[in-house]
Amino acid sequence: MRAWHEYRSKRGEMGSYIVTPPRSEVAPSRLYMSVAALVAAALVAVAMPSYQAEVTVAGESYPIAMGATVADLADEAILAPLSGDLLDVTGEVLEEGAGGPAVYFVNGKAVLASERLRDGDRISARRGGDRIEATELVEVPIPIELERVGKGPLVSLESPGAVGVRQDTVGAISAKVVSTRVLEPAEPMVVRRWVPDPSSKVVALTFDDGPWPTQTEQVLDILAEADVTANFFMVGYLAERYPDIARRVADEGHLIGNHTQDHTILSRQSAEVTREQIATGSQTLEAVTGAAPVWFRPPGGGMNTSVLREAKRAGMDLVMWDVDPQDWRRPGVEPMLEKLLADIGPGSVVLLHDGGGNRSQTIEMLPRLIEELKEQGYLFVTLDQFS
Repeated sequence: MRAWHEYRSKRGEMGSYIVTPPRSEVAPSRLYMSVAALVAAALVAVAMPSYQAEVTVAGESYPIAMGATVADLADEAILAPLSGDLLDVTGEVLEEGAGGPAVYFVNGKAVLASERLRDGDRISARRGGDRIEATELVEVPIPIELERVGKGPLVSLESPGAVGVRQDTVGAISAKVVSTRVLEPAEPMVVRRWVPDPSSKVVALTFDDGPWPTQTEQVLDILAEADVTANFFMVGYLAERYPDIARRVADEGHLIGNHTQDHTILSRQSAEVTREQIATGSQTLEAVTGAAPVWFRPPGGGMNTSVLREAKRAGMDLVMWDVDPQDWRRPGVEPMLEKLLADIGPGSVVLLHDGGGNRSQTIEMLPRLIEELKEQGYLFVTLDQFS
């Protein structure tokens, strides 16, 4: 009141002016109190543990933060859930962990992984179920089987056969077959093997894998000396390499047969390769010798449905053999001659070699074989002369 009195008295004396009232004692600022409260709370938070609940997993107690979820326990490896596996149609594992997801339980009740946990909860997990791959239907060709009828060196195709079709139920990933059923059965290819005129004492000597330098020429000299004709199954690329020898075979009246262009084992090849080997071999031999071959012999005797079909398509007659001393093994002159004389009968086709390696034993044995067979009354013919 004294201050206001002084203020009023001075204003009356000196006119209107402002004076600062005197300071008085006041309480502590509210700002200071707020800051102090925050500091105290921080200190309490540091001092107190971060979890506020306890749960049980597989009989073990674990502290957790308030508001934690089942997924949090899995992330911290407290829970070790396992997904199921992806299985193939036979039950084999295709991919681990690619099956159904794990199943979680809180207090015995199945829950989602996002379930929030409370103090005292009991948590467990069960492995997810396995998943089996899907299946699909696939149509598969049934190959033609080869059915042989009769015996003998000559081969004729009685029925070409037909490819069948079956329907398989297979795993969409593994391709393993679950079941199958035949939609259309295959028809077999029927091949007849026969002996030409077994009542007459004729024999056909055949020589494979030429022409071969020196060796083919030695064989030709022996045949010319004995006045005997034979059959030479030539390899196309060798005829191109030794054209003079190949032409001599044709010029001396011997039959030239196709033994493929490259001596390829056709039973291991595709139909396209077989077709090419037969066609190119014939074209090469005709170009070199002037004689178009009509007889075909697959290298190594490799014969299957594809070889038979392609030979037929090329218009060629297929010939094998019924007497084979396996001269390419070089078993010795005497053992070879003994086997040949024991096995040869009327209409036999004899397999020998003039090329493909050392054929010195064959060349040494040949004059004696021809002489013995002549003494038994045999005639030597080309395949074209078989009736």
